[in-house]
Amino acid sequence: MKTTIRILATLLCVAGAALVYSQEAGAPPAAPPAAAPGKVKNVIFLIGDGMGPAAITLARLVLCGADGRLALDGFPATGFALTHAANYCTTDSAAAATALGSGYKTNNQTIGRTPAGEARTNIAEMAYARGRAVGIVTTTTVTHATPAGFYAHVEERGAERAIAEGLVADPWPQVVLGGGGKEFDDAARAAMTGKGFAVCKTRAELLAAQGPKLLGLFTASHMTPEIDRDPESEPSLVEMQRAALARLCEHPQGFFLMVEGGRIDHSAHSHDAAGIVREMGSFDAAVKEARAFAAGRNDTLVLITSDHSTAAPAITENLDVEGLKKVTASSERVANDILKGGVEIRAAVQKGYGVTLTDAEVAEVAGALAAEKGGQRYILQTLLADRVSRKFGVGFLPLEVLATQKSSKGHDGGMVGVFAFGPGAETFVGVQDNTEIPKKLVRLLGWPEAELGAKR
Repeated sequence: MKTTIRILATLLCVAGAALVYSQEAGAPPAAPPAAAPGKVKNVIFLIGDGMGPAAITLARLVLCGADGRLALDGFPATGFALTHAANYCTTDSAAAATALGSGYKTNNQTIGRTPAGEARTNIAEMAYARGRAVGIVTTTTVTHATPAGFYAHVEERGAERAIAEGLVADPWPQVVLGGGGKEFDDAARAAMTGKGFAVCKTRAELLAAQGPKLLGLFTASHMTPEIDRDPESEPSLVEMQRAALARLCEHPQGFFLMVEGGRIDHSAHSHDAAGIVREMGSFDAAVKEARAFAAGRNDTLVLITSDHSTAAPAITENLDVEGLKKVTASSERVANDILKGGVEIRAAVQKGYGVTLTDAEVAEVAGALAAEKGGQRYILQTLLADRVSRKFGVGFLPLEVLATQKSSKGHDGGMVGVFAFGPGAETFVGVQDNTEIPKKLVRLLGWPEAELGAKR
């Protein structure tokens, strides 16, 4: 009963902060004064995977109109981050998460280790060592590169089962929410239950969960694209963030929460302009609520950036805002409908996207479908979305260029935005390398900088 009362009280705290935000008629609250080192108690670190400036712009134009603004546009401190990996000018999420977590550059595909294979301490681990509660929230698998970058140390990002096993063996993050249930068998779930975690697999179970420790595995693989998500059965990013904050903000020492909008990247990889918009909308809602939470306090820093940009979206003068708003399915879903058989290509595209392919485009997609059946899963989905996005006035990296990228696989090497609100927010203004971001956080928290990136 006491646990229930504490959680209800915390939820009211979170809801109250959101109410304060809404009562201001959309005006962003003023930034709290700059923090002296050690004055930051809590950190909410939001990462929009694949969220380059063009993805933000596309979402703003479609969701808010030419004169409107997203929630992240109102942050008082803004800057840019350089994103290159140790071995390529274009990073993947593993190397980027390592940089954002530990302050170390590493090679693509590597999580939490240097190019020489040395494990390095990240900021979430430093927070835990100092008695902070730690939470991980994502719309990808919880063992994917970006979330794993804050609790795992592996040579190869594809070793998701090993990452899951490590988490079960030492589940020090108090809250872990996202997809990836296939990596946790019944024994692993039972072990987590035995260690005091409420283990959830549906939205209803998440909302009803009791206790301070929480593991949510809502899908077998990545969570459903936002445009396809069933809101009755699968929680939104905002709902997962809210559940995490409800628990973490009870912790007397403070908390570190990493929240990833991971499927922005997947939509961009697929050249799915409408998918980018919907994933950005979901992420921006989480940004708004995180800021509302921090606005009611003077000890919480909200920091937003991206691991990298993906696929270099190009917004042309032919942008069809209304057409993008009417799309009802992701490229993933349309491609799956075609692959299952019984749905003709032109009909599937018309149903999901509201556009009609020409005979030449149908023939091109049919050729990709033949390759798809030969095992090239990515081809059909990307070609479909690429051709449709062109009709909506959005272009991407040419498909033949993507075929040459063996490491970052469709990412681009441009700078990404950095947005901050709360004590010390002005520290993140200007152009900085992504490795500087955790170093600045450590200074604001008043922790020894030498411990960040130390050998484990």
